[in-house]
Amino acid sequence: HLIIDEEKMRANFACSKHFIMSESLTMKLAAKIGREQAYNLVKALLLRADVEQNFMEIVQSSPEILASLSQSEISEACDPLSYIGCNDELVAETVDKFDSAKTKDIA
Repeated sequence: HLIIDEEKMRANFACSKHFIMSESLTMKLAAKIGREQAYNLVKALLLRADVEQNFMEIVQSSPEILASLSQSEISEACDPLSYIGCNDELVAETVDKFDSAKTKDIA
């Protein structure tokens, strides 16, 4: 049985400084300005990023992002609990593979 350590997951996420949420922000931005423009804008922000800042700080100081998204929309897009991308599919696939491997080990 797979055991998930939520505290460790949160710690690992904190290490990412929210940069992992760039996909979520890109998708929220794409709904307003189009996918290609959103992708290019977020990519440019990431390329200019100061490694000392977290993703939220960079995004909230971007006039280009603020022209399209409110602070509330940015916060929502950068909240890991509000965006799972294709997470459900990945979790199901991982659990299936784990169960299959476990069954083979037992047999």
